[in-house]
Amino acid sequence: MRVSTRLDHDSGPSTYEIWFALAPAPPSSSPSAASPNATAPPSRVRLIGPADGPDAGPSSAPLWLTERIRVVTGRQATVVAGGRQTDLGDWLRRAESAESAVRSRIASSPDARWSTGLVIELPSTEQAFDQVLGAEPGSYDQIAAVAWPQGPDPATAAVRVVVNPKPAGALDDDRLAVLITHEATHVLTRSATSPAPMWLVEGFADWVAFDRVPAAAPPTRDLVIEDVRRHGPPAEFPGDASFRPDADDLNLTYGRAWLLCSYIAERWSDADLVRLYAEVDGGTALPGALQDVLGVDESTLLSGWQRWLARSATR
Repeated sequence: MRVSTRLDHDSGPSTYEIWFALAPAPPSSSPSAASPNATAPPSRVRLIGPADGPDAGPSSAPLWLTERIRVVTGRQATVVAGGRQTDLGDWLRRAESAESAVRSRIASSPDARWSTGLVIELPSTEQAFDQVLGAEPGSYDQIAAVAWPQGPDPATAAVRVVVNPKPAGALDDDRLAVLITHEATHVLTRSATSPAPMWLVEGFADWVAFDRVPAAAPPTRDLVIEDVRRHGPPAEFPGDASFRPDADDLNLTYGRAWLLCSYIAERWSDADLVRLYAEVDGGTALPGALQDVLGVDESTLLSGWQRWLARSATR
């Protein structure tokens, strides 16, 4: 069965293929042995409940099918929570603040695909989180939240921030604000379908988030700078594969991407970084966008970033 729903502030429908288990139901009556010409009742089935689909492995399921939910909606955001322990008012304030921060940052160079409004889902357990994503249990243990397209076509589906309760619950207020703002950047720019390299997608999201909460930035910066002191600047831009949820040194990779975007904003301007992201996100290949916006090629950008990191490591 295909089910589609849409909440306030969704940018598209949330669509799921839901499978149900059926079983034969016993007949309510049976033909009398004394009436050989009696007609047997039609076969009947009874609904047992949701079931795994025919494909191997877990499949995604809407939060409302996984557990009882509560919903609160404001002017700029909607929050959907499983269980009874979550303070929806606090989360709505976080969501609306993050949405406003992202929208104001990207307003200078909007892409036609970018949207407004934010929906956050709060599964009450890690199991429910995995089920919403259709992920193997434990495969997202390092990830506190994701911007997740809820449908078979990421280009048109609703994109919501889904929060992983255990790792997110370990964050203080500043780091939680960074997390939600980072993921809100992905939602509003629909980064799930972006052709941009991951270092630009993730680095830009962290740049927006740390700009909003600069007090949370030093630990990430220190992680990268200490690595530069030990091993020298990175020999290349972070590759897409290094951003996989199970990749080694994930925090270091994200930190490098953020500082690469920070270097662009410092060497050129904030507006140039936003314009670069918008051009690549809109379909311009990275080399062409670098020439259009910054007037450099990839090797020049890389060498400039390496020198900037080396200087930072000597301070």
